[in-house]
Amino acid sequence: QTRGDEDASARLLDLARDEDPWVASSAASALENLGEDAREGLRSVLLERVGNDEASFAEAAPTLARLGGEEARTLLLDAVSGGTSFERSTALSALGQMDDPEARAALMAHLEPGVDPALRIEAFTALQWGPQPLEPEALTALLQDQDPDLRAQAVSALASLDGPGALEQLLPLAADGDLQVRAAALSALGNTPGPEAEAALLAALDDTELSSTALWSLNGMGSPGAREALRERARTGEPGQRAEALSTLGNDPSAAATEVLTDALRDADQGVASAALSQLQGR
Repeated sequence: QTRGDEDASARLLDLARDEDPWVASSAASALENLGEDAREGLRSVLLERVGNDEASFAEAAPTLARLGGEEARTLLLDAVSGGTSFERSTALSALGQMDDPEARAALMAHLEPGVDPALRIEAFTALQWGPQPLEPEALTALLQDQDPDLRAQAVSALASLDGPGALEQLLPLAADGDLQVRAAALSALGNTPGPEAEAALLAALDDTELSSTALWSLNGMGSPGAREALRERARTGEPGQRAEALSTLGNDPSAAATEVLTDALRDADQGVASAALSQLQGR
């Protein structure tokens, strides 16, 4: 690769056909960073190998997507429509790397209700990590989906946009009927400063299934009210919650936090005392 001449490219192309997957993968990575002739040669090698077995397909599909071209796109689209379950999932993931209208259309089609739930998640993930993530309107529509896993993914993606209206979308989801969706909403609210988000997280501290999520989201929020709530839980919660709340106080430099940690060293619960000691040692 350092030489970059025709002889080096030819040698790398031979190595890209090697039976050892590590050797072939290393050669392919090197060829990707050379000129267009080397990339075209690599594309041909991968197209030759890709149909051998699922392992070969998994190795070749992402690189083919990055290289682009009509043959690569057609191969991936064919795998999406007629491959094995593994090949369909792999191809969807690879299509997310292509800045291509047909690739995007295939991914969007796999978000539709009735598609295998695992493939819907794969398509969603590919879109979100691709060159054109889903628009806020599309994410908002997915918040009403019947699949809680997909709703939870949409919640996290919507929060990352940090646009107007995100808080209004997230607050009702903190009371969703599905635990995973509620957890995703609470995690997102930790990155959404403001009294309404803080109030929702404070209320969730009493939810035995989500108190841990609420604690760490309040820790991420870092507002004065959130800090005070964490100190209070470190004093008055049940032992497990006290220990976890104490673990968040390492991020609170205040004298009040130091006092809470020092007092907890004398706690009758060994786990609580150990959590306090650990945080004090790091101060």
